[in-house]
Amino acid sequence: MLNKKQKEFLKHYSSTNQILKFNIGKNLIDQNVIDMINNALNKYELIKLNFLKSSLENKSLEEMLLDLSSKLHFDIIFKIGKVVTIYRENKKSNLHININV
Repeated sequence: MLNKKQKEFLKHYSSTNQILKFNIGKNLIDQNVIDMINNALNKYELIKLNFLKSSLENKSLEEMLLDLSSKLHFDIIFKIGKVVTIYRENKKSNLHININV
C-alpha cells in the first residue's frame, strides 16, 4: 500500500513523463487484456487505463477496477473521469521508479 506522498510523487511523475496507455473498449476485459496489462506493469510499473464509453455499458468503472485489481494486485494512483493511473512495483524492472520519498 502506498502512502500519500508516494501517490503524489507518482501522480506528478505520470503527468510529466510519457507512460504507456491502454484503451479498454467494447471487447471488455478478457484474458488477453489482463496479460497485456500484467506484462506492462511488470516492465513499466506505472500505466494508464482509458475506459471507453462502450466498455462501461455492462459494468461500472469501479466494478471493472475491482475485478482487475483482484487479479493483478496494483494500486490505483488517481482517477480522472474514465482514465485511471495504476502502479505495481517491480524492483527487477530496468525502468524501476524509485518512490522512496
